[in-house]
Amino acid sequence: MNNSFEHNKSFGFTLLELLVAMALMGLVAMALYSSMYIGTKAKQSCYSAVKPYRALNPALEFIRKDLACALKPAGILSAQFQGTDQIGTVGNDADSLLFYCTTYIPSENEIACDIIKTEYALEEHEGWDGLVLVRRRTMNLLSPKTIEAEEEVICRNIRALDVKYYDGYDWLDSWDSTTQDNELPLAAEVAITLADSENTSKLKNQKSDIGITMKKTVFLSCAETRQ
Repeated sequence: MNNSFEHNKSFGFTLLELLVAMALMGLVAMALYSSMYIGTKAKQSCYSAVKPYRALNPALEFIRKDLACALKPAGILSAQFQGTDQIGTVGNDADSLLFYCTTYIPSENEIACDIIKTEYALEEHEGWDGLVLVRRRTMNLLSPKTIEAEEEVICRNIRALDVKYYDGYDWLDSWDSTTQDNELPLAAEVAITLADSENTSKLKNQKSDIGITMKKTVFLSCAETRQ
């Protein structure tokens, strides 16, 4: 009888052992929770930091591809290359671009060529506090009828658009091929500032440098170095 009782007792746990085990489990659970919490916060921080650049990069890539294929202002299907330096309604840069490029690929049955008229500009858009970056493209330039330009918004909530042009010596704020011997700039530096979404409504009617700016330098393949 006593031997049976002692045998069963050797396989049990004391209350102290259970309390220690539960305390250790609690510590492990807290460590796991802290690790998961830190990882989640780090993910959210990284996403918040990258989100503006994910919005700006596609817009800059659109502009880069078009500018890289810009045609020299000469010939039948090419015309003026014009980069206008202007200030927006809130005092920030709101430059615009107008040029011809060869980035369009017509469909099989479409009456058009690969040369198109391209425009970039900042405009107000209903439903958005900030400005939007608009790209307009006009295809079939030899059509006897008036062709409406295709318009698309490539980036929203823009604070500023600043474009500078390199002539081989200096960076210029604007470019007009009619006054530059019908030449293209050797390169263009495009800077887009995305507005701070939290302060956009507060700063709508005043100049501000709040926001994230992303720049890209584009070399124009058809440009010729001046002697």
